[in-house]
Amino acid sequence: MFIIREYVRAIELLRESIKNNPKFLPSYLFLASSHGHMSHEQETREIVTRLKAIYSDYRLSSGNNSNFKNLADHDQFIDGLRKAEFD
Repeated sequence: MFIIREYVRAIELLRESIKNNPKFLPSYLFLASSHGHMSHEQETREIVTRLKAIYSDYRLSSGNNSNFKNLADHDQFIDGLRKAEFD
């Protein structure tokens, strides 16, 4: 859902994913990016705070984001994280 820019549905699915697997980093990253794209400031702050509490050593620059086959998808993901003010 994220890649096709259906952020509302992506957020629902990612919340469910986190509920089922609360330490799965990609779900947090995509959730933060989705909220960033939707300009949900409060939700964005909450998820970034949770993400940093669980993965205190993770930095956007240190993550392996090269799993995207399409550069535009990668850029969309990174853009949402920047909007979420995730460094």
